[in-house]
Amino acid sequence: MYRLVVILIIASCHQGFYKQKPTISAALLPSSCAELYQFLQNDWQKHRSRNCHFYELKHLQIKQNYSNCLIGLSKSQIIGMFGKPDVLNGDKYRYNLHKTCSKGVKGHFYLSFIFDFEKVTSIDSGYTSWEE
Repeated sequence: MYRLVVILIIASCHQGFYKQKPTISAALLPSSCAELYQFLQNDWQKHRSRNCHFYELKHLQIKQNYSNCLIGLSKSQIIGMFGKPDVLNGDKYRYNLHKTCSKGVKGHFYLSFIFDFEKVTSIDSGYTSWEE
């Protein structure tokens, strides 16, 4: 029985990824962010060596499901929730999303936050070619 449990635990881990939990206290976020905060606590994973986060369909649904929480947050609040962005491009923070984040990957999904005057004004997600 012990061996079965160990095998299941190892098989359930996504190779090369670690859980990246929010570093900001939930008390410093709007109450509309409580569900997203819990989701990130459990399901947000960063690749150990690449600028990439683990992807499942539910990660692309962040835009649709939690925009009421995210619009208006500051850059520091976004970093506190999602960690350092994989790509910084002026007032745009992008998180690369892929199941493996392997070097041979040609494209990936992404989640982006666009800022104006230090606050999130829009959220974008989709598929693009690899760029770090």
